[in-house]
Amino acid sequence: ALDIASDMLSACEQRLAKQGISAELIEADLSLLPARGVQYQALVANMVLHHLPEPALFMQQAAQLLTADGVLLITELCRHDQHWVQQIQGDRWLGFAPEQLAQWADQAMLGLKQTSFIALRNGFQIQQLLFVKNGSSS
Repeated sequence: ALDIASDMLSACEQRLAKQGISAELIEADLSLLPARGVQYQALVANMVLHHLPEPALFMQQAAQLLTADGVLLITELCRHDQHWVQQIQGDRWLGFAPEQLAQWADQAMLGLKQTSFIALRNGFQIQQLLFVKNGSSS
């Protein structure tokens, strides 16, 4: 698990421990991972992109970290007009159109494999997009 906030990693560690799961927890920015020289079969970005200044750059960095058969799962807000989240939640983006995420992924050599949507009662809609590194056998 990777996060820039130690409190988020502590919460993650506690939840994993309750389920008997061990994982490496890294307090860092995604851009620091390539220096570790490790590639991953799967990366999950859960409700992250709308907090980032450059989500397209995230896609590029994620693609570099994936093995040839690697997948990237993104769970993210769909485009919305609830501006209050920028001040209260620190959101930089008001969600994303699936086409925008797919375009950024395509530029990063990630192919869209699957998309699903979840409607929520509070007016937000969540999208899940599964990308596969282009040239993979998956």
